[in-house]
Amino acid sequence: MMHAGGRRKPEQLSLSLRRVTRRLHDVSEERFDTLSRMAPGKVAGHLATLTQTLFVWHDERTGTRTSDNVPRILARAMADHRTAIEASSGALPHPLLSALARFSLDNRGEAIGGAYTLCGAALGLRPALRVADLTAPAERDQADALAAAGGAMYGRWRGIRMAIDRWGLEHPDLQADVLAGACTAFCVALTILDAMVEQNAPEASDHA
Repeated sequence: MMHAGGRRKPEQLSLSLRRVTRRLHDVSEERFDTLSRMAPGKVAGHLATLTQTLFVWHDERTGTRTSDNVPRILARAMADHRTAIEASSGALPHPLLSALARFSLDNRGEAIGGAYTLCGAALGLRPALRVADLTAPAERDQADALAAAGGAMYGRWRGIRMAIDRWGLEHPDLQADVLAGACTAFCVALTILDAMVEQNAPEASDHA
């Protein structure tokens, strides 16, 4: 028996986010793989820089009021993850931020989408570190801290998805904005990765 009006049940917002960002996710992984092959001894450092730059960009675009813009469980996960990342290497300079000025998050829905991408990126920390050259003690210590941060986010991910789904049901008019914000954050990550690839290209190293 069909539902009244023959309408299908709406897709969960977390599933929509995964579907819409899948291609951007794949391209980001490919770009990071390229960077890792160029500089296998800097993988942990690059991951820390990428993550911290994403957080600074997100803060600037949301007025640093993350707790006011995203569901509580998501805000808590972001705060704890950022603390863990900064503890792994200290606060880093962000010379790439000027190139990110064109990317905006214009409302609460887009802020949530951006937060989804930042938290989701943490799930890739441990897999990304598998190709790292950890012969340098500092790189090894940083990799251990990053892997622990990724594991903590993995444990929270189911709760984050549920919170996003609940928020989507309560704010159906902003779901498209959430999807747009997630895609914007992926574009920011790709911009950062492109700059890192350029900085680590052989010709750049020759002229350093």
